[in-house]
Amino acid sequence: TISDVKTREVPDWINFSLDGLGEKNDEIRLGSKYSMMEKNIKYLLIFFTSHHQPITLIKNLNFTLKPRALWGIQAPLLIFENRVVAKGIIALALSGEKLFLKDIFLRGNNWENIEAAFRKELKDWEGEKEFVLSSLPEGHSFTNYRRGLSTAVGKGVHVLGAGYFKKFSYKHYAILNNSVEEGALNLAGRGITTECCHMGGFTPLGKPFTITRALADRWLIMEINNEPAINIYKYYFQDKFEAFKKRHFFSFYPLGVYENEALRLISVFDCLEDGSLVCSAGIKENSRAHFMILHQPSLFTSLKEKLAPIIKIPPS
Repeated sequence: TISDVKTREVPDWINFSLDGLGEKNDEIRLGSKYSMMEKNIKYLLIFFTSHHQPITLIKNLNFTLKPRALWGIQAPLLIFENRVVAKGIIALALSGEKLFLKDIFLRGNNWENIEAAFRKELKDWEGEKEFVLSSLPEGHSFTNYRRGLSTAVGKGVHVLGAGYFKKFSYKHYAILNNSVEEGALNLAGRGITTECCHMGGFTPLGKPFTITRALADRWLIMEINNEPAINIYKYYFQDKFEAFKKRHFFSFYPLGVYENEALRLISVFDCLEDGSLVCSAGIKENSRAHFMILHQPSLFTSLKEKLAPIIKIPPS
């Protein structure tokens, strides 16, 4: 998830929501004191639920706001002004002389094809690449994506993004300027300062264990305490394990790996047929780790601590 976007270098950043767009009233309800009609919108990024037809959104937004570039990502739910929205659209309008964004659209799921697509699209890139914003729809492998992307752009670029495992709509659409596509939308850019912060709120459960077999370069844990890695989840969920596995709830219960006497959270995305766990990062063999659960009071305390420096940043 995107943890923070500072707008010092991009002052014309506008946040707004649109209700009823594409329906009879075509009402645009602004969540900003600025009037968007007076702005020259360079880039427009929207997030929309499946209730809205992408082609209608394209026509209406190009007619009313006239952005130079338009991208859209379909989502199951939205968060706007401290509430969860089940039906609607949220958008970000971005302008600024230093801001530059380029879209890279992926239809395949093979890591070699992902690498090739990024290299092809970024080969003529002028200047430094600062970040990649990614959106992975259902059916796309996070492991393959991360491997292909890291091979293409290296480790010096911040990668931010989100995705989902469960299918929530008959079709998962993305808007790519004037076309509607199915696949993974990525935006490479510069001109926005980004910072990633890891939120706490998880606490260890039970005794620590040892990761006895792993492939760090492929982000796989194969054995824990000399048994198939999946057994750690079977142990804690017992007769609920099959329902847990079917609903892909692994990411709600990460592993805490000890590094320099501190616990580093590692998300688990899925399990393979041999009992291996697919993780969000590589873990070395013989690492000590804990099974982690969410503790809400700790989470809220961590949120306040992490966001305090960001809240104090004055607007440019």
